Amino acid sequence: VNRVSTKKFVNLAHRKKRGCIHVDTRFEGFLCIFEWDLTPFSLSLRLISSVGSSGINAEYGEAALKYSPSKPSQASIMEPYERALQLKEEGNKYYKGCNYSKAIECYTQACNLCPTDPVFSSNISAALFEQGKYDQVIESVDSTLSIVQEDNFQLKQKLLLRKIKSLLLSKRFEEGRSCLQTLFDLCNDKNLPITEEYKTLGEAFEHGIYSLLNIEKATANLLSVPKFRPCLETMSEYFVVGNDAPVTAFCTEDEDKENANNRIWLSKVREPVSVFFGGIGDARHLFATIVDAARQINALADKSKVPTLHFTMVDHMAAVIARDLVILTLLQKLADFKPEERGTNTEALKITAVLEYTYLGNLMPNYLHDILHQTLLELDKQIVENKLPDWIILRQNDIPLILAVLRYWHSEVKYSAKDILKAIEKLKSESNEVFDKAKEGKIDLPTGAKNILDAEKLIAEFNQLPDEFIATLPGEDTVAEKRARILKGLEDESIRETMLQSRMTSKGNTLEYLLYKKYSVLTPPDFLMDQHKEFVPIIEAIQKGGLKEEDDIALFKHIALGWKPNPTVFDKEWVSFVGEVVHDYNAYEISRFLANNIFEFDQEAHLFENLQPYFIAVADSLSVLKSFVRLEWIVGDLVNTLQAFAIDKERPRINLPVTFDRILMSNVPDYVGGNLTTFLYAMPQLKANPHSFVRYNVMLNNGMFKDIAQNVKAYTLLPNLESHIKFFGVEYVSGELWGGFDVVWRNYPTPLPQSMLVTNDEIVYWLTQIFFYIVLPKEEEDVYAAIRVDYPLNLVNFMELIRHLVKIGYPPHWFANFLSQLLSGSINTTVRPPPHLLTKNSLRTVSLQPFLNDLEFAVSLYLPILNFSIPFPKLPVYSSFQKYTIQLPPIMKNGMGKVPIMALLFSPRYNESSFASIREEIVGGTSRFVLISIWSLHGNKSRASFWMNSTRYEKMKQQGTYVYVVRLDSYRVVSNPTKL
Repeated sequence: VNRVSTKKFVNLAHRKKRGCIHVDTRFEGFLCIFEWDLTPFSLSLRLISSVGSSGINAEYGEAALKYSPSKPSQASIMEPYERALQLKEEGNKYYKGCNYSKAIECYTQACNLCPTDPVFSSNISAALFEQGKYDQVIESVDSTLSIVQEDNFQLKQKLLLRKIKSLLLSKRFEEGRSCLQTLFDLCNDKNLPITEEYKTLGEAFEHGIYSLLNIEKATANLLSVPKFRPCLETMSEYFVVGNDAPVTAFCTEDEDKENANNRIWLSKVREPVSVFFGGIGDARHLFATIVDAARQINALADKSKVPTLHFTMVDHMAAVIARDLVILTLLQKLADFKPEERGTNTEALKITAVLEYTYLGNLMPNYLHDILHQTLLELDKQIVENKLPDWIILRQNDIPLILAVLRYWHSEVKYSAKDILKAIEKLKSESNEVFDKAKEGKIDLPTGAKNILDAEKLIAEFNQLPDEFIATLPGEDTVAEKRARILKGLEDESIRETMLQSRMTSKGNTLEYLLYKKYSVLTPPDFLMDQHKEFVPIIEAIQKGGLKEEDDIALFKHIALGWKPNPTVFDKEWVSFVGEVVHDYNAYEISRFLANNIFEFDQEAHLFENLQPYFIAVADSLSVLKSFVRLEWIVGDLVNTLQAFAIDKERPRINLPVTFDRILMSNVPDYVGGNLTTFLYAMPQLKANPHSFVRYNVMLNNGMFKDIAQNVKAYTLLPNLESHIKFFGVEYVSGELWGGFDVVWRNYPTPLPQSMLVTNDEIVYWLTQIFFYIVLPKEEEDVYAAIRVDYPLNLVNFMELIRHLVKIGYPPHWFANFLSQLLSGSINTTVRPPPHLLTKNSLRTVSLQPFLNDLEFAVSLYLPILNFSIPFPKLPVYSSFQKYTIQLPPIMKNGMGKVPIMALLFSPRYNESSFASIREEIVGGTSRFVLISIWSLHGNKSRASFWMNSTRYEKMKQQGTYVYVVRLDSYRVVSNPTKL
């Protein structure tokens, strides 16, 4: 090539980097067409066509022109490459600092300067991989491979491997298998060995293809597999009334002033509003929300702009849902009267009286019982004939459960008023003995109750309360005066007795309250008193003194013969479980709570006079709201219901919400894993609105915590509230230490930007802490002091946590690698099991052998529904796990009760003394024990069901393995062995 043409060509190549050019060589009449490629230190020319004067093609050839930096023409070539190298080094620094977005910017600029250098574009795909953007990685790798020289095998290998891993993580198994074959062919062509890593990836693709066959089965079973350890007292207590003030889910105007976006203004919302009430209880918060919504609608001139309202109420007890439907039906009966008649018409007054006695009474007059009985029959018929109002929605699966409760109430409750009176008397007698026995040391009380008996300790605790809290207590006096007044009361033994027995109350009408204390019946309202003349001499005797025995007997006889039990306070299973037929609550205290933001409570009025405006307000509001609202009632576990919504494809098709503006959880989190499960199952079902939030209460063990941050840390192990944005994508809004920790959280916008993510090392360290927190709860010195915070979760929730972390923006391959390490049976970590969970230690290998069955099952359960795969082909596929049920000998209670702290221990037969070191052996990673926490109890705690890989089960069975029930807070065996 002549020199003149070359110089022109170099200048052209510098501008265009790559392409074709026609060059007239003036040599033997040839016209040559060259393809050029600019590389760091040379310009390669490849002859792709040459035609001579004779028309005969010349042979292909190649020329490489070497340049000296001293030549001016070469400086113009080297300048962009040097800048590209600088950008690459800058990108590498960002890459090492985990700032992958900045690294990609640098690599892209370098690539623009030198687009034919595959190193720069290869770095782009590496950074994209670390961000978890696997589809972009695959595109980038394909683009880079097109410019890699044929003999650059090392770079080709690296790029293909990156693409293969991205295809595996993206679950593009068939493409990945094809790409892997390309890599195998490349190795064979170069006579290079196929590494174990390549073989493992091949097995992983086959495993992944097989796992896709289990998607439907795994998804369905996700809701049936227990997420919490079982407890001995599986029967939940039937609470007929709550003990807090009703609050609207829309928040009050005062709350809106405290925190922007708290209040939902229906006049400003242009889309349907949905609210989820978890643990609905007596529906007081629903009724408060209904009243609030109606007031807002009434204030609107243009009703056509009112959004559709959908309220979903969930409770795990069918009796609670059935009772709320009965109350709702009675309210609808009241609403059927004209507004001006609801407070005056005799029949309307009777309906209101039925509501009072149904809501708060153990007993009611016969004629009111007849109205309630007729209502039960009507509701039964409406459900059977599918004639409920169109604004009430029931799930088909729940209807048999609700009907069974209604039929028990209207046909099977056999208790008489006399039975209830006897039970009340017994309850009073037992309650009155508590204080005396406690003082004599005859009963063992929790520390908090013991302090009530000790005036000095009680006063010392009171003195530690901050002035801010004292200021919120009732009374117009100063903080100092309130302190003095309360301290004087605490010195009074009778007041301490009242505190111990939980008898403090706002009494309402004093005479009526004293009657309630003595007879535990609600005094009939004035308009019905002519049918209950036996009450009159008792009231007069209370006023003037001198109660006559014959009057006392006459009233008891009147109640025994003329009254009947309120059937809705009975749950068939609960009554058979505990043998109790009455509920010990204070109707007068509850009536004061109900007044909150709905009516003005009159301290001196009769109970009926205070409750009447409450029920009328709700009935009035239902009349307004029926055209705008749907009330959906669900019998189910709160966590499973929310998770079902997350995966339910049918609900949106039938216009039912799966996400909500508000999720109110009562204090259900106390029993199901606290903040951890709230963040994993409730927060993802919030709408992406500024006003959306989750609210819950902390009422169990709240005395353990000095503030909300400490309470949250007990579940999530994170040092402060702010950390939860990075680890969960949730943001703390507000909460009160006193009054049950009324805590509010909002979602932070996700996916989180990379700048907010913690590092791979940090997330792995924290996940290892959570893993040990779940599988090895801390050991308690006092077996009667089991704390629910530490025990309920199993490894199913651990997998849900990993799934959640990917959703909020963390790269999936971090967790694929972490899970692969766990599944290998050991982990190199500085984390230690409790009680050293939150302290850093030296690096060491910790064996996970005792937990492998649970871990393999949880991972295999989730693998088909995760949006990434795991390069661990030794993991048994989900279909290889079977559900086994075994008979258990009696389990020793030992103070466990409702605390879920049990696990199944599989081991060879040991004598009792050899179990002294169970925890030490498990922490040490013994392979002799298998510890299972994913299990359930059935058949009056006589049968246990668990999941195990069938191969492992058969092997253990052949080895003569025994099963024990063990307490995880003490690692004491609490059952005799059962042989597999």
